Amino acid sequence: MSAMLDTIRRMFADMRPIDTAMLIIEVLVLLLIAYEVVIGIKVRRKERKRKNEIEKRVKLLRNAMSEGQKIQHSWPQDWWRSS
Repeated sequence: MSAMLDTIRRMFADMRPIDTAMLIIEVLVLLLIAYEVVIGIKVRRKERKRKNEIEKRVKLLRNAMSEGQKIQHSWPQDWWRSS
């Protein structure tokens, strides 16, 4: 552990200002990439959830329409003429 800390300390000991600026830019780019990946995952998860909810609603609606059509077709067609 101390060898790793010593290596990190030596790495940053003789840094010039341009090295510091480049390190900061690289860290910012990595953070931006990570942010975009996380947002992409969240968007896909939200779209999948919305799609599943729509599919459930469509299934319920189709079942209700099917039941309604069965009732409509079981009713006599000329019920008003039977009197």
